[in-house]
Amino acid sequence: MFTLLARDDLHGDAGRIEDFSKEEDKILYEDLTILERYGDAGLPLDPRAVTPW
Repeated sequence: MFTLLARDDLHGDAGRIEDFSKEEDKILYEDLTILERYGDAGLPLDPRAVTPW
């Protein structure tokens, strides 16, 4: 997984960019922690497809 964030309001300030990146990583980790609690909600659209569940 990767994250791409595009902002033009940090004006190349390395400290602000680092702080922003750390905060966004924290938010992503929190989101993933919550989402991983849910089971696979995939919908097999091809009836011939074999699913592992």
